[in-house]
Amino acid sequence: MCSSDLTAKGRIEGLAADAGAAWRKSQKSAAPRPPTEATRQQEDELRALVLEYEYFREQEAWALFEALGSDALEARRAEKRTYLKGQGRWDRIAPDVRIREVDDLIRLDLVKGVAPFEEWLKWKREAETP
Repeated sequence: MCSSDLTAKGRIEGLAADAGAAWRKSQKSAAPRPPTEATRQQEDELRALVLEYEYFREQEAWALFEALGSDALEARRAEKRTYLKGQGRWDRIAPDVRIREVDDLIRLDLVKGVAPFEEWLKWKREAETP
């Protein structure tokens, strides 16, 4: 290859890089496309499913909380009280709200054991299939 071929090749590569950069810039500055009706409908369905799943998670957490034996519940409450005291939050929480705060923390731990969204969705779709 002679030097003029290398120079021409370099110019072509430079032009291609410039064209690519210009295209990327035009894509970034282009106004976003309005969502189609189908896209909006899919997003609405997904939002409804997420809300239904969150309700399911909350109900499961309550059921798991209610199923805890008194010894297990007291042990978890002691653990959460210690946690709140360690953070300095215990003294800032109104005395009548403390037990609710502790129980909420326990339920937050319990909800971590609930099936993830994808698994729940699979169960839901299997139950809906005739």
